[in-house]
Parts: sequence; C-alpha cells; structure tokens
Amino acid sequence: MKRPAVSLISQTTIMVAVFAITAPPALGNDQGELRIRGNQAVIISVMVDCAADSRLVTIHGRNFGTAAAAHVTLNLMTLDVVSLPNNALVVATIPVPAPELDDPCVIPGTYLLTAMRGKVKGRHRWLRPSKKDLATFDVAIGAGGLPGLPGADGANGADGTNGTNGVPGTNGTNGAPGTNGIDGVSGYEVAQNTVRSISVEHANANFPGPSDPFLTASASCPGGKKPLGGGGSRGADSLDGIGNALQLLEFETSRPDGDAWVVKWRNNGQSNVGPVEVIVYAVCATVLL
Repeated sequence: MKRPAVSLISQTTIMVAVFAITAPPALGNDQGELRIRGNQAVIISVMVDCAADSRLVTIHGRNFGTAAAAHVTLNLMTLDVVSLPNNALVVATIPVPAPELDDPCVIPGTYLLTAMRGKVKGRHRWLRPSKKDLATFDVAIGAGGLPGLPGADGANGADGTNGTNGVPGTNGTNGAPGTNGIDGVSGYEVAQNTVRSISVEHANANFPGPSDPFLTASASCPGGKKPLGGGGSRGADSLDGIGNALQLLEFETSRPDGDAWVVKWRNNGQSNVGPVEVIVYAVCATVLL
C-alpha cells in the first residue's frame, strides 16, 4: 500500500521522517538527548540505497532483537534481514515486488517501514508482537537528482613503455610486366677516312730540324651523328725513307672533336718518313639529347 508523499529526495539519500508507533517509545530531556523507554523497539533513522546491486535498507534504532527473529517490511513487502550486529542496526535487502505493489526503488513516494522484534524458540521463529515489539517509520524515497558537476581533470598518467617490434611483413606480389618501350633510333655507323702524306718530318733534338713532326687525320660522322669512339692505324704501304716498314711513327692522341674522331701521330725518328698512309675510324650514332 502506497502512502501519501511527504517529501522527495534522491533514492540513494538517507531519509529521516517522523515515526509513529502505538505507544511513545522515547522521550527527550532538556539537553535534546533521546531516552529509550524500557525495551521498546525504536527506529531512529533509515537509509535506502537503491543504487546498490542488492537494494539495501539500513535501519538505525534500538531493541531489535536478533537477526533470526527480526521481521522488517517496506510497502507491505517482507525484507530479507542480512545482519543485525548489535541490536541497534538492521541491514536488509529490498526484493522486486509483486506486480500489484509499487516498487519503492522505481516509483517515488513515502512508504511505510515496519521493524518487528520476534522471538526464537528452537529453530523456529514465531511472532507475538506487542506495542514494545513493533516500530514503524515513514520513508520518503524520491526520484534521482540532477547530475553533479564534472570533476576536475586528473593528473596525466606516466608514459607507457615502448612496445615490442612488430613481426616483418610478408613479401609483396610481383608487379605486372611493363609495356614495351618504343623502338630506338638505329644510328649505328662506322665512318672511315684514309690519309696519305708524302713525308712526316723528324723531331730529333740532336739535329736541327723542322718544328712539326706530327701527322693529324680525322674521320667525320655523317648526318649529324656523334662519335662514340674511334681509333686509327698505319696503312700497309707506310715506309720509312729507306724502304723499311714504318716503326717510328707512334700514336700521340686519339679523341673526339665535334662530329669527328681525330688521331695524331708523331715521328720520333731521326729522319723524315714517307710516304705515309694512316686510317682513322669513328664509331658514330644518333644521339637524342
């Protein structure tokens, strides 16, 4: 049975309301101290915690007897007494009520709580309530309050340790073959030039002689091609002045020069040589810049 509401406060807040029993259980003295009359059962305060998993009710008072004999109800529901440690504190749990009864932890309101001191004989509990054995209390249970303000930020936590290295990844798949490139420009060509000279003067420092003991010849690449390499050789009919094979005409330099390959020989003998035949080769190709 639901009683008219007197006040509404948070479901998890201590509720203290005026209690009513058949006979006055206690009297106050001039100093405001509570004096219990005889062994009268008295409820001083009640705390209901609907937020707890077990939906606890804690009753403070006097003369409740033993946990095995105490009988507690809330809104006509019998509560399971968990403990009664010192005859003045009862801890009980609120069960889920039958459909016809209001659930105090769901519907705000003022509910009647009773605490009855029983007697134990052997293993059986039997109740013979008298005025001294019964105490009642009006418990106001309200809806949840507004959320509290956010708390201050906590201090930063310590840096975590470095993690372990990850395992190597698997090899990737082979890429698709590339497309064929365009055909290159076929510009390979060997240019050749044969040069004949009647005489190449000597350059012997022990004898007065001419100042040009060199024979220079070149082979040019045609059609704008560039020389990639080259060289030269003496012809078959290169003879010295007395008809012997030419031995004293030696390579001086062999190098590219623009579109041509240039070779220079030097007469290191003590006399002029000639007639002389030399051949110059140039390896030519089209160069794309």
